[in-house]
Amino acid sequence: MSAMNRMTTDVDNQSRETHHAQARLIGDIFATMSMLCCFSFVLDAALYFLGVHILAGLSGFQWFKFMGVALALAIVGTILRSKLWKIALPVSAVMFLFTMYVMGT
Repeated sequence: MSAMNRMTTDVDNQSRETHHAQARLIGDIFATMSMLCCFSFVLDAALYFLGVHILAGLSGFQWFKFMGVALALAIVGTILRSKLWKIALPVSAVMFLFTMYVMGT
């Protein structure tokens, strides 16, 4: 392998590693946003029973759309190979299905 090809290969590997690191960082951000959406639902439910009404004005369908966004964020985080995808995807899927169940009753 010539010196020029080795240098080109090293540059390609560095740019590929940088790309993967950036994709993972963006995936971590999406997964974290998904988790925040899910925890906001749980926090609002807990505060509602304590008598504090922060997001209680949202209808069931609005919460359903909110959890749909959380699920979409978790899926994007999974595609980008986030470190949190193993937590964010199941939690957001369960919260999405739970919201769908509660909205139906």
